[in-house]
Amino acid sequence: MSVRSCVLSCVLCCVVRYVPPDRAVTGVAIAGRGAAPGRRGGGAAAPSTWWLVGRVPMGRYPVSKSLAEIEVSRIAWEEFRTLGDRSEGVPGALRRLFAARTEDEAASAYWELENVVVVQGQLYAAALPTVSVLLAALLDDLSADARDLVLELIHQIVAGEAAEDEVARGNGDLGDRCREAARAGLWLVYRELGTRRRETAEAVLERIEADGARRAAFLAGLRGK
Repeated sequence: MSVRSCVLSCVLCCVVRYVPPDRAVTGVAIAGRGAAPGRRGGGAAAPSTWWLVGRVPMGRYPVSKSLAEIEVSRIAWEEFRTLGDRSEGVPGALRRLFAARTEDEAASAYWELENVVVVQGQLYAAALPTVSVLLAALLDDLSADARDLVLELIHQIVAGEAAEDEVARGNGDLGDRCREAARAGLWLVYRELGTRRRETAEAVLERIEADGARRAAFLAGLRGK
């Protein structure tokens, strides 16, 4: 299965469960084919596909395991090159980034990935599976500081191009492949326009959104916090 297919599967599986971070919602029907009981459109019993969110803190999900953890675990990282042959350290650094609860913890983990999978705009092979893991993490319950740097690392990767070593190995299209993988999570990036990460989200969208009119509409319609 391709990286794009894996990311799409994660997004589609979780779309009915996701509640965005930093807020709470009350009584919102997320999915279903008919009207909810007592709602406009009829009072018939709701079909089994309804999932009614009560008062749920945004960023909490009814899943038994982190989506990013599943994605990290399934990848054979030793098969992907990094600067200095440090691919074995990538999964641990990703896990530490996602688990970070403070700015210092997040930054420490971030710098174990920046300058390893991407170095001053030069991409190494491990950048490609890293994109899918980072997108999966945006659906998990991360601290604000961790989420800041997850999105920043996505930006660094989609803004990059293949390192000379990768070009020499016939992997010169690595940058395009990373941007294509990131497009599978396009709406996750759009959602970040309404957060304190707006500036970073805009920078990512400049690289992966082919529809300029849509991007302009959302930039105008959403405010960062």
